[in-house]
Amino acid sequence: MPTEGQAAALQELLDTHVPIAVLQTHDEKRVLALAEAVARRTQRALWAWSASNGLRALHGLKLRLVEQGTDGHPGAADTHELPAALKAMAKVEGPALVLLLDIHPYLNHPVTVRALKDLALASERTGVQLAFVAHALTVPDELQPWTATFEIEPMTPERVRTVLREEITRQRSRSGRDVAGCQRTLESLQRHLVGLPEASVRHLARLALGDGQITTTDLTRVLAAKQAQLGAAELLVFEPDLPAMDQVAGMTALKRWLLLRRAPFLDPAAAEGLPPPKGVLLLGVQGGGKSLAAKAVAASWQLPLFRMDFGALYDKWQGESERKLREALRVAESMQPCVVWMDEVEKGLAGGSAGSDDGTGATRRMLGTLLTWMAERRSRVFLVATANDIQALPPELVRKGRFDEIFFVDLPDEAARAELMRIHLGRLKVAFDEAQLATLVVASTGFSGAEIEAAAVSARYEALALGREANAAAVLAELARTKPLSVTRAEAIAALRAWAAERAVPAG
Repeated sequence: MPTEGQAAALQELLDTHVPIAVLQTHDEKRVLALAEAVARRTQRALWAWSASNGLRALHGLKLRLVEQGTDGHPGAADTHELPAALKAMAKVEGPALVLLLDIHPYLNHPVTVRALKDLALASERTGVQLAFVAHALTVPDELQPWTATFEIEPMTPERVRTVLREEITRQRSRSGRDVAGCQRTLESLQRHLVGLPEASVRHLARLALGDGQITTTDLTRVLAAKQAQLGAAELLVFEPDLPAMDQVAGMTALKRWLLLRRAPFLDPAAAEGLPPPKGVLLLGVQGGGKSLAAKAVAASWQLPLFRMDFGALYDKWQGESERKLREALRVAESMQPCVVWMDEVEKGLAGGSAGSDDGTGATRRMLGTLLTWMAERRSRVFLVATANDIQALPPELVRKGRFDEIFFVDLPDEAARAELMRIHLGRLKVAFDEAQLATLVVASTGFSGAEIEAAAVSARYEALALGREANAAAVLAELARTKPLSVTRAEAIAALRAWAAERAVPAG
């Protein structure tokens, strides 16, 4: 059922005598219910046209077509084709509202557009108003002065709770037993269903409840299905397998910062007056664990993670790159609360700063679109951007206020290297004792987390080829053969540390 606020808002719009209202939504059933409610309270007749059913009266007895079929039904005449339906609409007596369902494929035909314009020009006199209803449409320039957009409010948390209760009751009646699962998982499911059409909410709720229990696996399936329904799946890549925060070695300051902001982000009402956390920029040495930390943020906050694919954003056609970025950001907001990860953001936005150019200006326009969204967004989308090369980052992106904080992820210190060795050697089943661990920690001085992991993996492959168990000595030999980035890129790392010393907060 439509809410009182939505019905009042649509009535207010129609009372301005706007000839054409534009409603972009997948939730056609809600539009029909909303229009029916407004028609009843305002004594408007209500009609609907679709290519499958033609023109049909939905409500009201004041409608009369001059040309009707022999049975007297308003839809008896053949109005399945839109031109015939538009001719019939021109003979409708108002006040009336005519819903044109899935009209978007017809709006590129000049004769159709002219007929719609004729109806719009006559609307003040006839009292007949039109409503374009489609999942997406572009209003032709000829009709723009006579249209107004009406936003269908998304499913609210309260309405989603009601639908979930109904579906849980349905599942209980069908199976004869209660639905199992913890309250926390159920609350996460509810959060992720907000914003979808009601039909989709019911479908995804049944998908999750089908086996009689609600688990984190169900959440992953629901999120993947929600992303597919919203579109832009190639622009925002859903990352299903997330590491726990205890898989991230070191970064004590970053972990504490995130811990303090978890509750206010997930429950804004509990932190009334505080602005919601917006995001962080993780700057540092390649292989230092920035990407792992970005993934762990989502896991520790129990939120979905979406990686923005800049490669998929860029398009050869003028204006398409910016449109794709806006679409990706729209989908991210529809998935809230969530974490959006922009990996190696400097590569995606290279050429976006003043004085540099990619030849088309697309990068500068994309940067402007992103900065505007970052400044104006009110949604619970937490942005984690990672970068290796500060010189390639547009200065507009790193100024104060774009991110809540800029953290510098340096090469791991002794304690972090010991933690990394325990994590990777344990995962790869490499035998070691405490004395050997101390030796490995010293030998890995100057190594990044990725280089330490690579040494452990290589040692395991070597042992597998020789048919023996991997041990600490094999890892030590791999470390000795490796020239880490701290050696091969010593000057670049020194410059990065010098920049971060004055401008960033150490993550460790």
